[in-house]
Amino acid sequence: MNRDPKTLASLVQQISSLKPPKESSPTEGTGGDGVQVCIEDYASDGTAIDKVDPVFSQPRFNPVPVRIVIDRRGTVKHIHFLSAFPDQRQAISDALSR
Repeated sequence: MNRDPKTLASLVQQISSLKPPKESSPTEGTGGDGVQVCIEDYASDGTAIDKVDPVFSQPRFNPVPVRIVIDRRGTVKHIHFLSAFPDQRQAISDALSR
């Protein structure tokens, strides 16, 4: 992984422009058979049941983009961090697990 800010910003932009396969779309696909349904920006104030803010050990002012896999019962199964410091990863993982 490169630590150059321009390279990291470019990688985040590239990841953000990726499109899931048609069969994983909530409107065109059915998911299942190992294909997860991807719903962009689903986790929002309007859909969240409870909100737990991460507690950081020191202030940082960088955005932390993540992709989250949530099962049908609402349990966080996997968190993929695109860019984060180790202490941010832990604090965000703890908050999302709750």
